[in-house]
Amino acid sequence: MSINELIINGGFETGSFPPWVPFNATITSQFSNSGFFAARLTGGAVNSYVYQIVSISPTESFEFKVSLAKTGTAPSPPVSISIAYYDANFNFLELGLVTSIPTDRIPRVDEQDWLVIYQITNPAPAGATQALVLINKLAQAASGDIILDNVSLLAVDAEGIGPTGPEGPTGPQGATGPTGAEGSTGPTGPEGPTGPQGATGPTGPTGATGPTGATGVTGPIGPTGPADGPTGPSGPTGPTGPTGATGPTGPTGATGATGPTGPTGATGPTGTIEPNPFEVFVEAGAVGGDGSQANPFGTIQEGITAVSPTGIVHILGGLYEITTTMLINKEGVTLKGYPNTFVELQAAVIPFTVLGDGVTIDGLTITSDMPYAVEFIQIGGTNHSIVNNIIFGPEQEGPSTGWVVNRGFLTQANNMTNLLVRDNIFFSLRQPAYLNPNTTGNIVNNVVYNTRGFVVDGAIFVFSGNSWGIPENAVDIALLAGTIIGPPYDPLSELSANNSDASISDQR
Repeated sequence: MSINELIINGGFETGSFPPWVPFNATITSQFSNSGFFAARLTGGAVNSYVYQIVSISPTESFEFKVSLAKTGTAPSPPVSISIAYYDANFNFLELGLVTSIPTDRIPRVDEQDWLVIYQITNPAPAGATQALVLINKLAQAASGDIILDNVSLLAVDAEGIGPTGPEGPTGPQGATGPTGAEGSTGPTGPEGPTGPQGATGPTGPTGATGPTGATGVTGPIGPTGPADGPTGPSGPTGPTGPTGATGPTGPTGATGATGPTGPTGATGPTGTIEPNPFEVFVEAGAVGGDGSQANPFGTIQEGITAVSPTGIVHILGGLYEITTTMLINKEGVTLKGYPNTFVELQAAVIPFTVLGDGVTIDGLTITSDMPYAVEFIQIGGTNHSIVNNIIFGPEQEGPSTGWVVNRGFLTQANNMTNLLVRDNIFFSLRQPAYLNPNTTGNIVNNVVYNTRGFVVDGAIFVFSGNSWGIPENAVDIALLAGTIIGPPYDPLSELSANNSDASISDQR
């Protein structure tokens, strides 16, 4: 059985995070489970996390391990650990591991007491090339900081795993991962003008003259004079005989030598890498860009304005602070996020309003600096997709019945059909979604926790494969009065079974 460590800098012994990506986290030398350093996730009413993307192969299973402790005497906050599988284009495939540590279950670091988590993942599916390892401290007011150390992800072959042996010393830091693929070459500049035509070569020699035609027939003989008379005058010359046939043309002379080539024309100006309106790039903080990958725009709104229908706005890693609504109403446009693309709402506005047909929001992490009574995405039109996103709100005090009504998304009543919501994570929201009357779609393979559940208000949506984390939702799916009786909601026992034993509030 072969074993291979996939996590780099799992003990944070470089004294820094890379290749980990942190949020509300620091490196500390005050505490560690082994070595000199560990990561510290800020406690209290904020979310804090670290994640790392590793290369994997299909069918591999993994042994995950991490050591956790809390600081001080305050209760430890809930912690969620997940490992998600993606393909080479960073399309979500499935979750290999989701585990949660409830409130006040993590021991104190100043007592040299650590909680060591060992978990075995599900095998990676066909097409998987990378995994995102996420350790997420959830927001909880008056909770302590979390210390984490000795993160490990061991790849093992398909023959199975024996019992875990005793913990060994921390191994040396792994090698830095390979450099990403080089970006595509820009288009070739226009061809320079053709040089002038060279001079014509000299004329070849004239061919030989053909043979002379045959002589014409002789005219008739004049009458004979007397024998002794004077010689009579010469008779008139007979008519010239017909011209003989022209002789064959002589062979063509040899072609003269080719003249010298004219001088090459001047080289045309070098072409520029023009922005491609179907592949627009955005990077937080960029200034004076044109939307190309080499010179991206600085805001998401600039990308939406510049992209052509069916094009992609690539929202590169960074923090995007949003204070105004962005309207997306171009057919087939995709907003494509990356693992460290972070959108933070900082005003009481709807950040994304989607209309038209075929818009996709893919791979964004969306939250707000404080709870606002708005949805993060309002969606109308047809054939839209919300996929592979992480959407969450800041912690709110007290029971969820008194929370500000913030939502992951909301459908426009009587103006939205065939919506796909797949492979997203929603948490710490009043509602993951409010589905208004006469709207339709599919809600598939999402993870939802610490909310009051999906609210169905006269809409027709198929729920399948969704699951529920910790803290639990007040209910997982609420069917309000006016919602249809029968499929796709009845029988309720099947709806629950098809969605990880969902709790359903039937108010019809």
